[in-house]
Amino acid sequence: MTPSDAIHLWMQTAGERGGAMPSLWERTARKSSTAPLRQDITTDVCVIGAGIAGVTTAYLAARENRHVILVDDGPVGGGMTSRTTAHLVNAIDDRYIDVEKFLGEECARLTAESHTAAIHCAEEIAREHNIDCDFERVDGYLFLPPGGSVKELMEELEAIHRAGLRDVARVDSAPDASITSDAMLRFPRQAQFHPLKFLNGVAGVIVDSGGKIFTGTRVVSVEDGDRVTIKSQDGHTITARAAVVATNCPINDRVAIHSKQAPYATYAICLRVTRVVEHALFWDTAQTAEEEKKEIGPVRYHYVRFARDEQGDVLIVGGEDHKTGQAKDCAQCFVNLERWARARFPFVAEVTDRWSGQVMEPVDGVAYIGCNPATRTST
Repeated sequence: MTPSDAIHLWMQTAGERGGAMPSLWERTARKSSTAPLRQDITTDVCVIGAGIAGVTTAYLAARENRHVILVDDGPVGGGMTSRTTAHLVNAIDDRYIDVEKFLGEECARLTAESHTAAIHCAEEIAREHNIDCDFERVDGYLFLPPGGSVKELMEELEAIHRAGLRDVARVDSAPDASITSDAMLRFPRQAQFHPLKFLNGVAGVIVDSGGKIFTGTRVVSVEDGDRVTIKSQDGHTITARAAVVATNCPINDRVAIHSKQAPYATYAICLRVTRVVEHALFWDTAQTAEEEKKEIGPVRYHYVRFARDEQGDVLIVGGEDHKTGQAKDCAQCFVNLERWARARFPFVAEVTDRWSGQVMEPVDGVAYIGCNPATRTST
């Protein structure tokens, strides 16, 4: 029995999930689990959080011949990674022109480069280790809501080019969609995949490389020093040269980061596709032209992709985002998504899945990553 077999022997139960209704990914793949941490242990790198960020970080550290421990209080992919719609893109939803305004052209360029590199990284990992995770390169299309501002979209295109994405271009239409838009941008070579299948494969590679994964292990404190001390709820200690906190929201600093972001609920549905379609990604700039003019806080928009289950293609539509706890009728959000999708993708039939998730919106539109503000612990 190889080390990775120990993971898959624990895949008989689906594990926890981050919402009441299972996502498409949770319906079509099991989450992998291992035994929890049962003793004190020492390592080079401890990664806390087994979502897409944590598993990939642990993998990359293991490739550098570091001794790696990955811990999570649930199964691998048990948090928001299993609630995502799994777009892999360098088309950011907070817009390059806004990043320029907040943080400057250099940061916008670095944002474009990092998102592009992340797509390449996922592709290389899947290819090198033959991970069957439905990875495919697809084009993405950004379009306006009815009455949306062509001028602002063209200003965004200029900012995108300044950020180094010179192959993004204005186009007249998108494939397999009844989308009416006065202007549209095509982002070539974006990507999509099945996030849980990807994580299960990478987790196996980590273990085969000598790394250790402990699920069912809740971390209650991370203390910096000459060595980082990570304590579990069960009283065990991990001592590491370095630690990476890769949870959906940092658990190690409840002031410096939490006060600079806001939680938003987001919704997704899947609808059965009734004919052969060209896979692509779609995003609008806002739900309405009036919302597009909003200057404070994130603008609600739709995000669309195709995926496959055992019966064929489904269309995934996400959106209807709102600040967590501030919706009067969450069920209506799913109704609104279905109505919007059927008007633009008339070849869909019944709804196969519906779920919700939560995203953390930073104040400046760019992900928080790097050294923790108060210590050397990475977040």
